[in-house]
Amino acid sequence: MADEIKLERFKRALSESDFDVVVAVTPENSWYLSEAVIDTQRSLLERLALVVWAKGAEEPLYIVCTNEQVQARHDSWIKDIRGYVEYAQSPMQFLADALAELGATTARVGIEKHFLQTHYYEELKALVPKTRLDEVGEFFDRVRAIKTPDEVRRMEEAGVATDRAIRKAFEAARPGMTERQVGVMLTSELILNGAESQGFQVLAAGANTMMTHHRAGDYVLQSGDFMRTDFGGVFPGGYQSDLGRAVVIGKPSQRQLDTYSFIYGELEQMISELRPGVTPRELFLAHKSRWEAHGWPMPRPHIGHSIGIGIHEHPLIRPGDDSPLQPGMIICVEPAHTIPGIERYHMEDTVLVTEGEPRILSRFHNWSELLTPGA
Repeated sequence: MADEIKLERFKRALSESDFDVVVAVTPENSWYLSEAVIDTQRSLLERLALVVWAKGAEEPLYIVCTNEQVQARHDSWIKDIRGYVEYAQSPMQFLADALAELGATTARVGIEKHFLQTHYYEELKALVPKTRLDEVGEFFDRVRAIKTPDEVRRMEEAGVATDRAIRKAFEAARPGMTERQVGVMLTSELILNGAESQGFQVLAAGANTMMTHHRAGDYVLQSGDFMRTDFGGVFPGGYQSDLGRAVVIGKPSQRQLDTYSFIYGELEQMISELRPGVTPRELFLAHKSRWEAHGWPMPRPHIGHSIGIGIHEHPLIRPGDDSPLQPGMIICVEPAHTIPGIERYHMEDTVLVTEGEPRILSRFHNWSELLTPGA
């Protein structure tokens, strides 16, 4: 069933924009409007699926490869679905024909030029030479930044499911196991908890934690190893999770306990500051000030991001963003610290900005104390 609040909000934003037509090209925006999650949009970039929506129209039209047409008709609420034969027909010709039908061959069309492959863009320009093709990415960013109640529900289900999966896998970790064995448990538990697929998995123990995006390998866990994950799944509707959690295998050192305690406290502080009207710049600078007062450098370009169908949505918690937070935004906050040559710490939670207190969407378990399986 279509999310009517989301679609009405989109139509209102389109009516107030300078665009006559908008074309969703990226998987994230195509999925957002069509509500059909077609995985090959990410794995096969040539296989476009386009949602074309004209200002004032009640419904858009949907252009997909014929290989995906059955799924599109099954999953999407859109009635006008048009299929192009891959390698024999061009989606750009179908798009040009649609623009002609809409009387938009001399109009202003918003399209995601930052994603569209150059050869497709050049082909489209040749087919509609009098059409003004403008980048529409920021328009979609603004529309998607505020989540509907249904999106909030989906995101909380995803966050809680991911938290449960991580806890189950981490509680089972023991010296003598490999990173890969723990990683397999993470993936398995994620799917058992409702994910349609794993979105990404960073899992590292010992010195491997120094790598920001280490893939689980054959390293054998040792007693006293610090282990962390940055982990997420793709859930129904294409909505994603992104959590950072950590444990020590066996008995922790005092350094590990103290470092974990400080970073967790900072995570809680950052969450408490996610209030309407506060800007990402203010959040970043406040965190940087506390971090440096503790004697730690803060070289990172951002310390958090919005999330939904995309992993990194807008806004990002960075010094260059002065747009105020608004109720309905969902933000991941993620403090991280590296002890050179020893360990890298990273924690991350997903939080809903409300009119009042921020609401954490990603905790089934209490992580305030460092988990020490096998101790």
